[in-house]
Amino acid sequence: MHQDEQLISRLGGVVKFATRLGLDPKKGGAQRVQNWKSRGIPAAIERDNPWIAQERSLMRNGAYLRDAPLPQATQEVAHG
Repeated sequence: MHQDEQLISRLGGVVKFATRLGLDPKKGGAQRVQNWKSRGIPAAIERDNPWIAQERSLMRNGAYLRDAPLPQATQEVAHG
């Protein structure tokens, strides 16, 4: 299992992750994120979305407990 698979799952799955990035899940965004579960999140995506590194750091440091509530999003996604 790639570490990003766990991160994507922890943050609500492929649809929620895609939406948080501003990708339309119905127009390929969900499939794109699904691919990252095995390939890893591209460096450019992480660079443009610093909250991903923050969430990864929390996981690495054991800050996430199995049944703990998810942290609030650090940025809003524009809907339109």
